[in-house]
Amino acid sequence: MESRSDMRQYKRLGLLLVMLLASSAVVVTHAPSEVHAQAPDKEFNLAVGETLTFSGRGVRSVSIGLPNIADAQVISNGQLLVTAKQPGTTTININGSSGQRTLLVRVVGTNPQSLAEEVREVLGSASGVEVRVVKGRVLLEGEVSGEQFKRKIDVMTGLYPNQLLNFTTYREAFVEDARMVAVDLYFVQLATVNRDELGVKWGQFVGANYTFGTGDVPLYYGNNAQLESGVLPGKTGTLLSEPARLTGGDGLTSYFSMVGQVNVALDFLVSNGLVKTINHGKIITEAGKAAEYHNGGTLLIKIAGTQVATLEEIPYGLEVKVTPVIDVNDQVKLDIVMDFSELDYSNAVDNIPALRNTSVVSVVNTVADQSVLISSQMNINDTSNTSGIWMLSRIPILGWMFKSRNFLGSSLDNALFVTPRVYKPGKQVHEEMIDGVFKGLMDAGAEPEDLPDLMTQKASRSAAPAAPAETQEDPALLE
Repeated sequence: MESRSDMRQYKRLGLLLVMLLASSAVVVTHAPSEVHAQAPDKEFNLAVGETLTFSGRGVRSVSIGLPNIADAQVISNGQLLVTAKQPGTTTININGSSGQRTLLVRVVGTNPQSLAEEVREVLGSASGVEVRVVKGRVLLEGEVSGEQFKRKIDVMTGLYPNQLLNFTTYREAFVEDARMVAVDLYFVQLATVNRDELGVKWGQFVGANYTFGTGDVPLYYGNNAQLESGVLPGKTGTLLSEPARLTGGDGLTSYFSMVGQVNVALDFLVSNGLVKTINHGKIITEAGKAAEYHNGGTLLIKIAGTQVATLEEIPYGLEVKVTPVIDVNDQVKLDIVMDFSELDYSNAVDNIPALRNTSVVSVVNTVADQSVLISSQMNINDTSNTSGIWMLSRIPILGWMFKSRNFLGSSLDNALFVTPRVYKPGKQVHEEMIDGVFKGLMDAGAEPEDLPDLMTQKASRSAAPAAPAETQEDPALLE
């Protein structure tokens, strides 16, 4: 009897245990995607591979909107485990004794807090960029203070295109520890002219005239002819005496005469000329930035149209465009474009001079404080003309008595030198350059009041910061 009663008791306990297990079972189902329309009770951001653990007490069923994004399981210790699988957004509905709860889970590729910390470390505090985390994404806002920070942001947004959002704006700003380049330009041009006129210039020296005709040819007055003093004013009726006749009678009469004059000029004229042009300019620019220099003028040419006339401006002089690029060892690469034009009045048209041009396009490599020759040009033009008596002018040495020479020789030499100097703003080299320019202006005649007062600025930079003024507490603020 006792054994039967024990068996019944064991059966009752087993049935009770089965009922308890059945009441605590959790059903996990996959709901369709329409569950996104339900407002979530809580939101969570997870990276791929991360998990969330909730208490599973009282949980009866769990439904997942998109099971390929996240998964939910009840583990053995009565806890609900949510695992992120791939980037996206899904909802998890949990039904329990207290009702239904909806969770919104955002799955991203990288933990947003870790990504934000990485961005802050890469950009640093001088970038001017604010980094914020908003619903699993990292936002970059503010103004980027330099080209190097802009490049870093572009690279990082390329690595995290859907999670790192760039809302920054780029502006030109002073870059800390930026180096400047001062380029000294020297353009030297020498134009020389040599002219001489040497020898004997012969004019008309022999003339021959052969004439024939009929009649008498009066050629001279006889030895006994009495010549008057000429026709004087008021004696219009006075006539000269009739000259003697060379031949008499009618018929064919001819004559031959030698007439002419001899003009001799002895020239020893020699002239020399020199025109020296030196253009020295200094261009200061940031490393990697292009700079332009123009020293000259503008030629105005009037162009007449059908109704109106316009003026066309043509610049002339020395024009240089240079782009310096430097490395950490102060090695400098210079990209130079040079144009030099000068007025040429010898080829003027309608009193408007022509332009004589010289152009150079070059890329050179050098080091700081070293001069480099960019271009050199030499033009020589000689013109010589010789005139004299045929055959006699060809006699050696003595031939100079019967000939003359006109010689015109011109030469044009120019060269362009460039000297780059690398410095940091406010450092010793910078101040030495400014002092050198000021000294040159003072030597040229500038007055001290014509120049800015740099001594005050230097003193203000070198002076120690003033101690803060002592302040007393306002009793009214403490009440």
